[in-house]
Amino acid sequence: MTPLAAHSLLRCNDPPDAIGRSHILDSIQNLDYLLEGKASRKAQLLALLAAVTKEEEELITSKHLLSGILSSLRLIPPEIVGIFVGFAFDRLRPFELLEYTRVSRGWREAILKTPSLWTILSLPIHVTNSNIYQVIEGIKLWIGRTGILPLFISLEGTVSNLTCARTLLLSLPEKRRCTSLFLGPRFVDALVDDNSPPAFENLGSFTALPTEYSSEFRLKSLSIRCYRSISASNFSAPWPFLRNLDLECPSLTFGFLTIILKCTNVEECSFTFHISNARMDSAYSIDNDQDVGIITLHYLRRLRLVNFRSTGGILPHLILPKLDDLELRAATKYSGDNGHLFPQDTIADVADLIKRSGCRLERLHLRELELDEESSLPLLLPHLTFLVNLSIGHSFVAIPHILDAVADGESFPALTNLQLVAPHDTISPYTFHNSVSFHPKLEKARLDSEDGHNWKVPTTNIVWCRRNSSIEEN
Repeated sequence: MTPLAAHSLLRCNDPPDAIGRSHILDSIQNLDYLLEGKASRKAQLLALLAAVTKEEEELITSKHLLSGILSSLRLIPPEIVGIFVGFAFDRLRPFELLEYTRVSRGWREAILKTPSLWTILSLPIHVTNSNIYQVIEGIKLWIGRTGILPLFISLEGTVSNLTCARTLLLSLPEKRRCTSLFLGPRFVDALVDDNSPPAFENLGSFTALPTEYSSEFRLKSLSIRCYRSISASNFSAPWPFLRNLDLECPSLTFGFLTIILKCTNVEECSFTFHISNARMDSAYSIDNDQDVGIITLHYLRRLRLVNFRSTGGILPHLILPKLDDLELRAATKYSGDNGHLFPQDTIADVADLIKRSGCRLERLHLRELELDEESSLPLLLPHLTFLVNLSIGHSFVAIPHILDAVADGESFPALTNLQLVAPHDTISPYTFHNSVSFHPKLEKARLDSEDGHNWKVPTTNIVWCRRNSSIEEN
């Protein structure tokens, strides 16, 4: 929906729309997916709806999050509906929010009068000289509903020329309110030409940023979704204020540690390679650094590496005293007979990193890695005494032995949440239930069993919760 259509819809007084009602109900039924991994938000939403519908026990024990809720939606006051929509749909395209105003007059009133729902603005359309001022009018109308709240604006569409990009950027509200901005390539060029760069704290882009950004922008968060290689020139100067770095690209012309050396105050770092058959070798080469020595990152708490070929050129060079969240996903294109990558030394690298850094790792996520009971697990288990959340998937041998370690209660004394992905029929529901129920502190465990011929399609999901001492199978 274009901003012009949004402008018209916000001013109309149409009766409830059957299409809008159907759209909202379909979205509500996907709430479990939308809130996946957001335990605190899900708990808040359950408490909110339970308080309104007086059906707390039914909500907690229902097989799906919204079983028993759909029939009670009419009981929810409009102001609560506004909060509900904010919880449920913050990951959808913001212009879809306009569809929900067509559900009923009550929903419309709640949505239009809840400023926090309008703080995310996405502009996916093509802007030209002929529609630029209509687009600006729609943006101002949208932003006008946010009051004084901070804004996240995503200009992910295209513009016909640099003049349009500059005009659109100038129409944005005062700089201190735009704390987050995501830009397409043309908009990045317009920002570079600006003599007084705005003080955005969070900046995202579909293209690599020029070097001068590091000195002119006091960025705290940088996210780049680039479909071309990132070169060393993009990180030739330090980024001293950067706290969050998220890069996604096909390849690098230099090593991963070269980036880290320019962002020594970073607290969260995520790096993802695009899988490319044409450039497979370069796409996974993140160990090209030469003679970098040992790098200590005193503030790094979360490290995420996706589609890598080896950690041998990265983890042995790092000391991360505050690391508490580590996620490693291997590239599946370098495969053995079963189609998965098995880095031989990754687990040893992880164990050495934890020992060398003296960190208290609380969350560990491993995918497509070789784990076995004879060499990998004995190396890793002694260093996981503070682990609270463990997620392991696509590890052929290790799953039964992980469950054995969970059952004895000594290997993971602090574990409260466990998620495993195993080949189909490897673990029976009975064995899974017995293993996880023995752990004294474990609160929730999930086992996803997959078809051995198609690892991308989950076939069985088993969820165990201590609170109701039950196991659910889908």
